[in-house]
Amino acid sequence: MLTMIYKKGGRKKIWGIECETKTVLTDELPKYLKEGWHKSPLDFDKEEKKAPKKTPKKAVRDE
Repeated sequence: MLTMIYKKGGRKKIWGIECETKTVLTDELPKYLKEGWHKSPLDFDKEEKKAPKKTPKKAVRDE
């Protein structure tokens, strides 16, 4: 069976999101997911949310 996968960036627009697309055998899917491909362009946001957020530094006052 074939599965379409997506990678951020590229020339195609899927649901308003620019991405590359590729069709691969479902058996090979785990390999591509490890390489940064996604099952849906909507998963791009999930990847960004996993990144640790930087904590703002406190302002230093000159006295």
